Parts: sequence; structure tokens; C-alpha cells
Amino acid sequence: MYQSLTTRLLLLVCGLLPATVLAQAQLEEVIVTAQMRTQSLQDVPVSVSAVSGDKMLEAGIDKIEDLHAYVPNLTMSETGIGTSIYIRGIGSGINQGFEQSVGMYVDGIYYGRAQLSRAPFLDLARVEVLRGPQNILYGKNSIAGALSIVTQRPGEDSEGLVQIAYEPGHGEEVLDLVYGTPITDDLAIRFASRIRRMDGYMENLTMDRDEPGRDERTFRLSLRWDARDELTANFKIEQGSFDVAGRQVEIINDQISTSTLPFFAGRRYSEILDRTEFPSGSGSYPGNAPGPRIDIDEDASVLNIKQDFKRSSNGDFSVNDTTNLTMSWDLDAATGHYTFITGYLEYEFDEICDCDFTGGRVFKVGLYEKYKQYSQELRWLSEEGGAWEWIAGGYLQYNDLLFQDRIIIDSDVVPQLLNAADFVEGGARGDRDAGPHDNPADPFEVGGTGDAGNAVANLTSPRNFTGVSKLASVFAQGTWNMTELLRLTLGARVTFESKKGSRSLDYADLNGVSLPAGEVDTVSAISFGTERHSLKGKRTELQVSPLINLQWDATDNLMAYATLTRGFKSGGYDARSNADPSPALTPLNPNVAGCTDGNDADNCGQVSLVGTFEYEEEVATSFEAGFKSSLLDGAAELNAALFYTLYEDLQVSIFDGRLGFNVGNAAEAVTTGIELSGRLALSEN
Repeated sequence: MYQSLTTRLLLLVCGLLPATVLAQAQLEEVIVTAQMRTQSLQDVPVSVSAVSGDKMLEAGIDKIEDLHAYVPNLTMSETGIGTSIYIRGIGSGINQGFEQSVGMYVDGIYYGRAQLSRAPFLDLARVEVLRGPQNILYGKNSIAGALSIVTQRPGEDSEGLVQIAYEPGHGEEVLDLVYGTPITDDLAIRFASRIRRMDGYMENLTMDRDEPGRDERTFRLSLRWDARDELTANFKIEQGSFDVAGRQVEIINDQISTSTLPFFAGRRYSEILDRTEFPSGSGSYPGNAPGPRIDIDEDASVLNIKQDFKRSSNGDFSVNDTTNLTMSWDLDAATGHYTFITGYLEYEFDEICDCDFTGGRVFKVGLYEKYKQYSQELRWLSEEGGAWEWIAGGYLQYNDLLFQDRIIIDSDVVPQLLNAADFVEGGARGDRDAGPHDNPADPFEVGGTGDAGNAVANLTSPRNFTGVSKLASVFAQGTWNMTELLRLTLGARVTFESKKGSRSLDYADLNGVSLPAGEVDTVSAISFGTERHSLKGKRTELQVSPLINLQWDATDNLMAYATLTRGFKSGGYDARSNADPSPALTPLNPNVAGCTDGNDADNCGQVSLVGTFEYEEEVATSFEAGFKSSLLDGAAELNAALFYTLYEDLQVSIFDGRLGFNVGNAAEAVTTGIELSGRLALSEN
């Protein structure tokens, strides 16, 4: 029954092809190391896709974002302030405190930070995408899946590649250089580099340039030393920079304002920025009272609010530098194969995000991140063919993170808008016009009221987040060859992790000088949802991730499997929340007349904000059943996987509606579905 249905499906696809063509064609076997052993893709009891380095070079796959066209259920989202990878609809939200739910591993080294997923590809052997929780063999937070990226290593023969590409439509220029050769009988070397520049495919109407413009430079040197017949050492050093000017972000929906302010009501945000002029004393305020002068006349590009690959922005950039050192030893002994992998990873990036995403000079956000990671893994693989086959080992990791960001208000747009709002609301924003900012000669304050916006003129909000993590884990996975056709695999990983985190937020001028508590706190709390705070925390976790898998070779051409596993993603600390978790009142505004500690908080302009800081671990329980088959005498393959995964205490990052993100644990989420993938050799070519 099974053979009949699958054969009919394939014949439906290729029914017009001559039988002689299919008879001659044979699929090339895909070899992967998804289970840490060299295996055929069709023998691996996991939903996995593999793309070879040659295919990526041929298809112009330059980074992870390009893979989604070739790998089912893989997506990548790159926004103005963050990056996330999703498998089967699950990934990490936008928060620099997160590690990715889809773990990325390069030559066995864990790349858990979101920014690293933006790095370009260089001289790869293959990329393997494993779907579903992978917490045994890929042990660090890979609760949604894992990407295993394998670079090319020095070979036994001399080989080289020079590739030059030019694409005039977007001004793309690429130069690839690869050369590998043996130096002695025991020592081989390989050098690879990529230099790429591109103008971009979106037009920035404000700045009259194409975006996102890319300037990428990556260099890698690899060595292979055959110290003895049974011992091989591999060393790799890689340095890269990928700088981006602009974003691929455009506004495609602009809501009509329902504001009570007479010059905002019924107008779109873009229309307000394009032209809003309201001179003082015009009598159009409630009661015909004179008010502060409003004169906003931003670039007309703000009016473009349709999807047409044209955007409005004052300029964004992202400057990224990475360094990676990897050393591994492979030892063949009488008791099995041993692998020692030592890794050092660091990166640094500096960004400016025009985060109102328009050509209006409203505000921008500066971001800076610096990260260092050390890791050591020991892995033992038993010999194959016995009643039991084992994989076991241990893993150590230390990482140190510094993240800084700041909102920057360096134009008069926000102060003018807040002054107008403060005037119409009768001072309800906490400014009772008794403070030092009052100045009747100031055009913002004609009439002596409506000066709340002045408190945040030339304002920055420097925030510092630090995170230190220490991790130790041991794992074992054994396969019992019950019969020639039936195999049972049991596995578990035990992980201990300790984390320290801290976050602080302050208010400062454009030079970084801290501002005294007062009206700036009141206006910022009400308008932006931010408050000064300083937080620290320390947490420890002990996790046990089990797995059970049953594999059955139903026929020579059909393998079926079922897997039940439970995975974890460790908790941590929120880097992007703008407030303290406690419902404390913002500092008193001393500029409010008659305001004392005993007065009503609303009259003093105080508000209570509740943010987030610590979040708990996430748990995934997953069941998957599938089959892998070879059809038409090796000319075709058809694979399928049915999956159901329950995520408990899902870590989510929620936009607070103003300028921040709050992290918490949702109750649960379920992802379920079926995946089909296949290959068909139409001819020998």
C-alpha cells in the first residue's frame, strides 16, 4: 500500500518523462554528520535537510536568510533591532538577553547569539538543518532545532578557486579566493576569503541612496596536521566584518490618528510629520487660548506608506566584527573515536537604528554589543556494528556579554509634540508651570504653559546590560541494535548552568552627562514608558533532557522512526525592558508647584511603571514520527515527518507599545504539522 501511494505521487510529477531517462538517472547519496557519525541522510532518524557547499555556491546562497527557499520550515527574521531564526514556527523574540531557540553550530562551536546569524557564508562543505528539540548531541538551548554549519577542511590534494561576480542591477560585486594544498605529507593548509559589496535593492527616498548597502570581508586560515596515523589535529582562525548601511524595512500601513489635539485628529502619522504648523496665539486651542508654536516640516519622503521597495529614513548602519578560533583533535583508539574541540569566539557590533522608521527627525537608537565565549567539548564514539553503539561526552562553556543601547532625541520634533500635548491636557503631564523651564520668551511656551517637551530636549537614555554564564554538561546516547531491522536509542543530557545579570537605565544629555531627577523623569515615564533603575540577579539551573527513539528498516528502501524527547532552554535576564519590575512610583518632580511627598501622586506627575527583569526556563516536549524512502530504483527519494511539540513557559518578548520590550514566560504553545521533502533525478545531469 505504501509503495503504491508514493510511487503514484512521483509518477504524477514525472509522468511525461521517458522511462529510459529515469532508469539511467541515479540520485547522489547525501552524507551528513547530524548524529555525530558519518551517515547517509536517508539513515538518520531525524527530520533533517542538508545543502552542500557546491549547491550554495551555485545558487548564490550567501547567508542563513537565503536558505529558507531550500529548507522547509526554516525562516529568518531580520528587523531593525534584532534577528531571529525560526524552525517549525518557534524561535526567540527580539531581546539581546535571549539565546536563540534554534542553535547554530559552526564546526562544533556553539553560536548562540542572534547577531551572528547575520554573518555571511564562506567556503562551506554543507549546512545541515535539524528540526525539533536537539538537546542531547546539540546541547545548548537548541529547543526548536539546530543548524550545523561545516566548513571545508584542507584536503590531500592541491585545489583552488577564483570566482568573480558582478550584478549591475544592485551594484553587487563578489570576489571569492580559495586555495588549499599539502605542505608536507603530514601537514595541509587551506585559505579562503570573500570580499563582497552591494548597493542594495531598496531606495531610500530621504537620503537618495540604495539600501541595505553591504560591505563584507571574511578571511579564514585552516590547518590539518596528521600527527600520527590515528591522530589528526585541525586548527582554524577566522576573522570577518560585515557592515551594513540602511535597512530592508519600509512602512506599509499608517493609521489615522484619533488624537484629541486639533492639528493631529484625522491625520496620519506621516501627514503630521510632513506638515504641521500651528503658530502661537492662533486661538485654535480649546477656549481659543494661545498655545505653543508647532512647526514640523519633515522630508516629504515620509508620505510613502505603500510597499514598493522604497523607504524613508535618516540613515541606519550596523558595523560588525567577528573572530573565531577553533582547535580540534581526532583520535582513533581501540575503544572508539575521541574528539576534543576547543573554541574561542568573540564579536562586537555598533549600530544606529532610525527606529521611528521614517525620514522624520523624531528619534534614533544607538546599540552596542560585545561578546566573548570559551568552550571545550570532549566526545567519544564507540565502534559501529556491535550490539550497542554509544556517543558520550562532556561540555564546558563560559561567556561574557555587554549590551548597551540608548534612545537619542536630538531634534525639536518630539519636544514640540509633547509641548502641544501638555498644553491641551492642562498640565496633566506633571508640569504645573512653576519650574525653571518656564520662560515666556521661549517660542515653545508662549502663554506660559505647555513646556513638558523641553524636559526631554537633547535627551539620551543610556542603558547597560551585562550577562555572565557558566555551563557544564554531560551527555550519553546509546543505540541498541535489537535485530538487523530494529534499533532502539536512549539518550540524556544533564546540564548545570549559573548566570549573573545586571541592567541599569539613566537619563543623560547628548554628551552622556547624567541629568538630575525631576521633570525629565515625569515626562519620560508618561511619554516613553521609561524610568531610571539599577537591577542585579543571579540564578542557577539543573536540567535533564531525555530522548527515546525507535527505528525500523521496514524494507531495503524504507526506514520508519518515532522519537519522544524533552528539551530545555535556560532562563535568564531581560536586556530591553524600560522599567523596574516593582510597581514603584517615578521620582517626584520638584518643578511642580506645591508638590510634596504627601500630595496625591497624580497631581505630582508621578506614575507607576512595571517592567521585567528575570524570566524562567522554557520546556519542550516533542513527539515525531516519520519515514525515509528510496524509490524508482534509486532515482527518487520521498521523506515525511509528522510532529507535535508542546512548549511550556515559552519565553516571549512583547513590545510595550512605546519604546521597549518586556520578556516573560507564556503559558504554553503547540506546534504541529507534517513535512514532506523529496528528490527526483530527471536525468544524469
